[in-house]
Amino acid sequence: MIQICMVAGANAISYAEHAIESLFRNCAQDFSFALITDKLADKVAYETVLSRLAPRGPIQVVDEDYCDRMASEFFKNHPNVQRFRKGHPCWRKITDPSLIAPPGADIIVLDPDIYFPNRFLFEATRPGQLLLMRQQRHCLLPDHVVQTAFRMKLSLAHHTDIGVAQHTALPWDWIDQVIVQLGGEGLPRVPHIESILWAAIAMKIGGGYLDSKKWSCWERTAVKRLLMIAGIQGALMLRLEKINAMKCFHASSGAKDWLVEGYRRGLLQGNMQQLEPSPVEPYIELTQQAYQKGERLKARYHAILRAVRLRDPLRAQG
Repeated sequence: MIQICMVAGANAISYAEHAIESLFRNCAQDFSFALITDKLADKVAYETVLSRLAPRGPIQVVDEDYCDRMASEFFKNHPNVQRFRKGHPCWRKITDPSLIAPPGADIIVLDPDIYFPNRFLFEATRPGQLLLMRQQRHCLLPDHVVQTAFRMKLSLAHHTDIGVAQHTALPWDWIDQVIVQLGGEGLPRVPHIESILWAAIAMKIGGGYLDSKKWSCWERTAVKRLLMIAGIQGALMLRLEKINAMKCFHASSGAKDWLVEGYRRGLLQGNMQQLEPSPVEPYIELTQQAYQKGERLKARYHAILRAVRLRDPLRAQG
């Protein structure tokens, strides 16, 4: 059976409920579901949410204390991984699903800011490999950590989005070493470190990108930025998305703030069957040249906005 894990804190509960409900309603496969959260109070809150939904199989909600106890045994030979998972709650998306899943299980890790609009099937998990969503840009930062990766000749996958990650066993011995090489306990406690490590794991063990038309990430395109600068905000932006074509929609880059309103307006409801497998494309390595070009383009864009005294509508949203 598939083990699905969602890692979500208290601040995500409003839209996580809709993500979970859409999963339970639209997934055509059998699965076990685990909600991994932080404090005991968060655990109780998510248990209340799940009690309102129609479960599809075994479910559990676990807090950080429970995962800490599991990690002390599971990662007993990986002290750097143990310290890493305490650095930022988002980093536990890499470590903690493996604490919950039965040995040998297919693990599917979900962000809480996703939605499954149509009846669908997950893609087949590839043993020993990693499947990730794809976006045109990258979300690898801070810059000095990315530069450290380049200096140590660590390959990073380009275009990765982490709304959905599918894997089996991960290479924990290697991950334990890479954490130290990237900075160890000196790593800044910011969520995007998770993206850097996923991108490194992707190039280490292989796998590929989920079809971006079926597994769709909300992209920060120039057109969308201009529309937002012009005053079009909120759930109205979701009307631009091809919901009927999707298996999964990841409301990244601030779009998660529109999910609840979009759900209430029916903008996320599809009416198609997405039950056929979709292709997986091989990872593309992020070269230092491509990374630096992207950084220059971002700097130029923000310089233009400053020159015309406009504020980037997404800069504060990550």
